[in-house]
Amino acid sequence: MKLSLFSSAGIGALCAATSVLAIDPIVIKGSKFFNEKTGEQFFFKGIAYQPRTGLTTENPDPLADTVGCKRDVELFKDLGINSIRVYE
Repeated sequence: MKLSLFSSAGIGALCAATSVLAIDPIVIKGSKFFNEKTGEQFFFKGIAYQPRTGLTTENPDPLADTVGCKRDVELFKDLGINSIRVYE
């Protein structure tokens, strides 16, 4: 079974609505994920993102808080995170 997914490597795109980032498709082969263009195995390096403190807006959605999101994206880049799970 082969399913197409999109890499979350473009975390910055979540915060910058005016920016467009090209994201290579990820495909599943068996129980593994691969970059469709390069053929390299893709490993998820992610976090569950639900900041409860430091929100700069009334909206509890962390992606709606552009100030907090831009702040945190820099940390995500430093940590090498390529995927996030957002819930609220």
